[in-house]
Parts: sequence; structure tokens; C-alpha cells
Amino acid sequence: MAIRLGEETKQMEVVDNLSGDSAVFTHCIPKTSDITAYQNMAYQRKGKKIVNQQALAREKYGLKILKGIRTGDFVIPASVHPGVAEGKCAPADGDTYVPISSDPASEYYVEDWKKWVLKGGAHLIQYLAGQVFDLPAEGKEIDEEDLEKN
Repeated sequence: MAIRLGEETKQMEVVDNLSGDSAVFTHCIPKTSDITAYQNMAYQRKGKKIVNQQALAREKYGLKILKGIRTGDFVIPASVHPGVAEGKCAPADGDTYVPISSDPASEYYVEDWKKWVLKGGAHLIQYLAGQVFDLPAEGKEIDEEDLEKN
């Protein structure tokens, strides 16, 4: 499969080892200036010391590239869900939680969805940023036979 250049967004499924569930994040490809700013924030020189602020950088820039979530991957209490208050949606029978969505057309849309994801899933946002900013590619060894095939 070829690398698709020019795509504005990508999707990544992230497995949450704390809950055992997974979430799909839609994210943009960071600009060079974002990558540079991320790296500058992650490790800073303070006098003669190097200060590791990688977690803060991952949170800040992970939120910056995060453009959407799959509806239903995250739920919040029905008592604070704006869609429930407006009569657009309701919890399933016997449940007190309602899915949230980043899609404004969804009945589950919550305008501050990023705040909710950060509140309970900061580690997932940090993982996304780590994959996009720190480990966007990996190398693999190739042998002469593979080179000859191409």
C-alpha cells in the first residue's frame, strides 16, 4: 500500500490498557512548526539542567492535533450531558452514562468534548502525541533480494 500524501487527517485506534477498551482518534498531520515547538517544549534547558516536560508537551500538542473521536468511545454522566438536557438523547435503559461525540451533527455532540477526553483520557492523548510526534516512522532491514524485486 502506498503512503497517501496530501491527506489532511488520519485515524488511529488507541487501546487503553487501564480500561481494556479502545478509542479511535481522528488527528491531523502536524506541521513542521508544530513538531519543532513540541520538541522544544518536551526538553528544556534550565541553567545547567535538562528538564523533561514530555508529558506536558504530549498533552498540549496531542490536543492540538486531535480533531475528532469516534462516537461512543467515551461516555459521560447523563446528568451533565447537554444533549440529554436538550432532549436530543437519553441514556440506554438502566444506564446513567451517555456517549459523547465530536461531530456537531450527532445527537451526542458535546461542544467541549476535548475537555472530557482530557479529563479521563489524558494518557490516551499523550499516547497519540507520542506516536505522531516521537515515533512517526520505523525502519526495517531489507535484503538484496527485496532491492532487486523493486
